[in-house]
Amino acid sequence: MGGTQELANHLSIETNLRATARVGRGVKFRSNPKLDEFGPVVYSFTPADAVADGTFVRLPKPLAAEVLYDLPVVLTRAAYEDAVLWERGLNETEDTRGYDVLWMAKRQALNALNAPGERFPYTMHRIENRTSDGRISTSLSWERICLHVVAQPYNRSGDPCITILLPNED
Repeated sequence: MGGTQELANHLSIETNLRATARVGRGVKFRSNPKLDEFGPVVYSFTPADAVADGTFVRLPKPLAAEVLYDLPVVLTRAAYEDAVLWERGLNETEDTRGYDVLWMAKRQALNALNAPGERFPYTMHRIENRTSDGRISTSLSWERICLHVVAQPYNRSGDPCITILLPNED
Protein backbone atom coordinates (compact mmCIF):
# COMPACT_ATOMS: atom_id res chain seq x y z
CA MET A 1 0.00 0.00 0.00
CA GLY A 2 2.80 2.43 0.88
CA GLY A 3 4.53 1.72 -2.44
CA THR A 4 1.46 2.70 -4.40
CA GLN A 5 1.16 5.99 -2.50
CA GLU A 6 4.87 6.72 -3.04
CA LEU A 7 4.48 6.12 -6.76
CA ALA A 8 1.41 8.38 -6.90
CA ASN A 9 3.32 11.14 -5.07
CA HIS A 10 6.32 10.76 -7.40
CA LEU A 11 4.12 10.95 -10.49
CA SER A 12 2.33 14.00 -9.10
CA ILE A 13 5.65 15.78 -8.40
CA GLU A 14 7.00 14.81 -11.86
CA THR A 15 3.85 16.08 -13.60
CA ASN A 16 3.94 19.37 -11.70
CA LEU A 17 7.63 19.87 -12.49
CA ARG A 18 7.06 19.29 -16.18
CA ALA A 19 3.95 21.45 -16.23
CA THR A 20 5.59 24.51 -14.69
CA ALA A 21 9.22 24.30 -15.87
CA ARG A 22 10.28 26.63 -18.68
CA VAL A 23 12.75 25.16 -21.16
CA GLY A 24 15.57 27.41 -22.23
CA ARG A 25 14.87 30.80 -20.66
CA GLY A 26 18.10 32.81 -20.67
CA VAL A 27 20.30 30.00 -22.01
CA LYS A 28 23.14 30.98 -24.35
CA PHE A 29 25.85 28.66 -25.64
CA ARG A 30 29.39 29.90 -26.00
CA SER A 31 31.80 28.94 -28.73
CA ASN A 32 34.30 26.26 -27.82
CA PRO A 33 37.76 27.85 -27.33
CA LYS A 34 39.41 24.46 -27.96
CA LEU A 35 38.28 24.64 -31.58
CA ASP A 36 40.46 27.72 -32.11
CA GLU A 37 43.66 25.70 -31.60
CA PHE A 38 42.83 23.72 -34.75
CA GLY A 39 42.43 26.81 -36.90
CA PRO A 40 39.39 28.46 -38.43
CA VAL A 41 36.22 26.52 -39.12
CA VAL A 42 36.12 25.59 -42.80
CA TYR A 43 32.44 24.64 -42.98
CA SER A 44 29.57 24.38 -40.52
CA PHE A 45 25.95 23.35 -40.92
CA THR A 46 23.65 24.55 -38.16
CA PRO A 47 20.10 23.46 -37.35
CA ALA A 48 18.96 26.83 -38.78
CA ASP A 49 20.62 25.84 -42.09
CA ALA A 50 18.95 22.41 -41.91
CA VAL A 51 15.53 24.04 -41.39
CA ALA A 52 16.16 26.31 -44.38
CA ASP A 53 16.95 23.36 -46.68
CA GLY A 54 14.17 21.09 -45.32
CA THR A 55 16.39 18.54 -43.56
CA PHE A 56 14.92 19.62 -40.20
CA VAL A 57 11.40 20.79 -39.40
CA ARG A 58 10.92 23.56 -36.87
CA LEU A 59 7.81 23.32 -34.73
CA PRO A 60 5.78 26.54 -34.66
CA LYS A 61 6.78 29.07 -31.97
CA PRO A 62 3.22 29.32 -30.54
CA LEU A 63 3.08 25.54 -30.13
CA ALA A 64 6.47 25.44 -28.37
CA ALA A 65 5.48 28.40 -26.18
CA GLU A 66 2.26 26.61 -25.17
CA VAL A 67 4.38 23.82 -23.65
CA LEU A 68 6.74 26.46 -22.12
CA TYR A 69 9.70 26.11 -24.50
CA ASP A 70 11.45 29.48 -24.80
CA LEU A 71 13.73 28.41 -27.63
CA PRO A 72 13.42 26.85 -31.08
CA VAL A 73 12.52 23.15 -31.27
CA VAL A 74 13.47 21.27 -34.43
CA LEU A 75 12.95 17.68 -35.48
CA THR A 76 14.84 15.75 -38.10
CA ARG A 77 12.68 15.08 -41.13
CA ALA A 78 12.46 11.35 -40.23
CA ALA A 79 11.48 12.07 -36.60
CA TYR A 80 8.87 14.57 -37.79
CA GLU A 81 7.37 12.09 -40.25
CA ASP A 82 7.33 9.33 -37.63
CA ALA A 83 5.99 11.24 -34.64
CA VAL A 84 4.22 14.41 -35.83
CA LEU A 85 3.13 14.21 -39.49
CA TRP A 86 -0.57 13.35 -39.80
CA GLU A 87 -2.27 12.75 -43.13
CA ARG A 88 -5.34 10.93 -41.84
CA GLY A 89 -8.61 12.40 -40.59
CA LEU A 90 -9.90 11.35 -37.17
CA ASN A 91 -9.31 13.54 -34.14
CA GLU A 92 -5.53 13.86 -34.54
CA THR A 93 -3.77 16.89 -36.00
CA GLU A 94 -0.11 17.76 -36.44
CA ASP A 95 -0.47 20.37 -33.70
CA THR A 96 -1.78 17.84 -31.16
CA ARG A 97 0.91 15.34 -32.12
CA GLY A 98 3.59 18.06 -31.93
CA TYR A 99 2.28 19.06 -28.50
CA ASP A 100 2.58 15.45 -27.34
CA VAL A 101 6.17 15.21 -28.62
CA LEU A 102 7.10 18.44 -26.79
CA TRP A 103 5.33 17.49 -23.57
CA MET A 104 6.95 14.06 -23.41
CA ALA A 105 10.40 15.49 -24.29
CA LYS A 106 10.25 18.24 -21.70
CA ARG A 107 12.06 16.49 -18.83
CA GLN A 108 14.86 15.34 -21.13
CA ALA A 109 15.05 18.77 -22.80
CA LEU A 110 15.74 20.30 -19.38
CA ASN A 111 18.47 17.69 -18.83
CA ALA A 112 19.92 18.29 -22.30
CA LEU A 113 20.34 22.01 -21.68
CA ASN A 114 22.60 21.14 -18.75
CA ALA A 115 24.74 18.89 -20.98
CA PRO A 116 24.78 20.36 -24.53
CA GLY A 117 25.60 17.87 -27.24
CA GLU A 118 24.62 14.81 -25.21
CA ARG A 119 21.65 12.68 -26.26
CA PHE A 120 18.79 12.04 -23.87
CA PRO A 121 16.33 9.31 -24.93
CA TYR A 122 12.64 9.22 -24.08
CA THR A 123 9.70 7.11 -25.14
CA MET A 124 6.17 8.01 -26.04
CA HIS A 125 3.12 6.48 -27.67
CA ARG A 126 1.77 7.43 -31.06
CA ILE A 127 -0.53 6.05 -33.72
CA GLU A 128 1.39 5.38 -36.91
CA ASN A 129 0.61 7.66 -39.84
CA ARG A 130 2.11 5.48 -42.58
CA THR A 131 2.91 1.78 -42.82
CA SER A 132 6.45 0.53 -43.37
CA ASP A 133 5.75 0.25 -47.12
CA GLY A 134 4.74 3.94 -47.28
CA ARG A 135 0.95 3.61 -47.48
CA ILE A 136 -1.30 5.63 -45.19
CA SER A 137 -2.06 3.46 -42.18
CA THR A 138 -5.55 2.53 -41.05
CA SER A 139 -4.39 1.39 -37.61
CA LEU A 140 -6.02 2.94 -34.56
CA SER A 141 -3.71 1.33 -32.01
CA TRP A 142 -0.77 3.14 -30.53
CA GLU A 143 2.86 2.07 -30.63
CA ARG A 144 5.72 2.99 -28.34
CA ILE A 145 8.52 4.87 -30.07
CA CYS A 146 11.86 6.15 -28.82
CA LEU A 147 13.13 9.63 -29.63
CA HIS A 148 16.29 11.44 -28.55
CA VAL A 149 16.71 15.03 -27.39
CA VAL A 150 19.88 17.09 -27.90
CA ALA A 151 20.54 20.70 -26.94
CA GLN A 152 22.83 22.49 -29.39
CA PRO A 153 23.43 25.91 -30.92
CA TYR A 154 20.69 26.79 -33.42
CA ASN A 155 22.76 29.26 -35.41
CA ARG A 156 26.27 30.64 -35.60
CA SER A 157 25.46 33.18 -32.86
CA GLY A 158 25.16 30.39 -30.29
CA ASP A 159 21.43 30.72 -29.67
CA PRO A 160 20.32 27.36 -28.22
CA CYS A 161 17.74 24.99 -29.62
CA ILE A 162 16.33 21.59 -28.81
CA THR A 163 16.72 18.97 -31.54
CA ILE A 164 14.59 15.82 -31.50
CA LEU A 165 15.76 12.88 -33.57
CA LEU A 166 15.37 9.13 -34.01
CA PRO A 167 17.84 6.86 -32.16
CA ASN A 168 19.60 5.82 -35.40
CA GLU A 169 20.22 9.41 -36.59
CA ASP A 170 23.28 11.60 -35.99
